[in-house]
Amino acid sequence: CLADVLEDPDTGEHEAEIRVWDRGAQHLHLRLSIRNLSHDDAVGGWVWHAKDLTGQRRLESELAYVSDHDPLTGLSNRAGL
Repeated sequence: CLADVLEDPDTGEHEAEIRVWDRGAQHLHLRLSIRNLSHDDAVGGWVWHAKDLTGQRRLESELAYVSDHDPLTGLSNRAGL
């Protein structure tokens, strides 16, 4: 949680996975990493890194669907029974 990071900035790196909406009303899955490097003279502040996981999450969802449904009919397969 961002509030935890700000209250105790010396606890290392924090990660969170969030969903945000883009302008096309599609949601994006992002992994955020936050690290306090204000004590490092070369950086002198907070470092935020975001990685887009949208494609990976869509593929996982499609694979989960395909594993439980017949590709021809779309009905549940034997695993669903």
